[in-house]
Amino acid sequence: MNRPRSVKGAAGAALVLAMLLAALASSIVAGLLWHQQLWLRQYDFQRDQSQAQSLARSGIDWARLILQEDARSNSIDHFGEQWAIRLPPTPLENGEIGGEITDQQGLFNLNALVKGGTVQPDVLARYARLLALLNLPASLGPALADWLDADGEVTPGGGVEDGFYVALTPPRLAANRPLVTPDELALVAGYAPEVLARLRPFVTALPPSAGTAVNVNTAPPEILAATLDGLTLEDANRLAAARGNKPFLSVADFRSQLPSGIPVNELALRVTSDGFVVRVDVRQGEVQATGLALVLREGGAWPRIVWQMIE
Repeated sequence: MNRPRSVKGAAGAALVLAMLLAALASSIVAGLLWHQQLWLRQYDFQRDQSQAQSLARSGIDWARLILQEDARSNSIDHFGEQWAIRLPPTPLENGEIGGEITDQQGLFNLNALVKGGTVQPDVLARYARLLALLNLPASLGPALADWLDADGEVTPGGGVEDGFYVALTPPRLAANRPLVTPDELALVAGYAPEVLARLRPFVTALPPSAGTAVNVNTAPPEILAATLDGLTLEDANRLAAARGNKPFLSVADFRSQLPSGIPVNELALRVTSDGFVVRVDVRQGEVQATGLALVLREGGAWPRIVWQMIE
């Protein structure tokens, strides 16, 4: 017996509606599952990111402990000590950690160019010798001195003050303060990227309390030659090679191995270090984190963090 057409139409419509509802339910379920998976991935990422950053901070504190213990047990600092040994990537649960401590006292402290807001001619002359050794323009010295000093007077030989910087796009003013990191050199007249690349291995930005003296046990030959007027780069390389076998125990020990006739300002030399940059690299799951800190030893106190970046 044939069903009436209206009955067949109603049954068909009901079937189509049921199929649409099933499809809608499946879509909703799929959407909920996708959102759940996305939430879980975000949760995993945030958890790993938090753990990685915590490990980076812990690594910096561990480096501070190493530096404090080193200060208690040694009267000199050199590359044969524990702090100078780079930690290669070491496996952790669901990740790895590595890092290094680099001495900054053997580098030229850019902030030493100015003391109390006033340019220091002897330090500027030392910087000029370093620039010459690196085949960089002599004008970079006065330009940086004017960036750091407190006055508006142009330093002879290439200095520039606010009048130069306000004409730039975008305009700016000279900082008239110490650098926080050497990266700020990019704002100074003449310090193009290629200049920064050449200069970076030899300079640092330590606070005034770190002083101006360089550690002769860790200074590159170029820094030794720049610090001692009349010392050739060849002789500086010889001194650097000699300390590899036996570090200098005192400034007098270093002075005894200099060529005759080299004038020595002992206030510009030391065999210890107070400033260090700590770098910690962490991988936790798929997350990478890097901790950077400038650490300063001050007497027997817990080494102070001058600045710290976790990224």
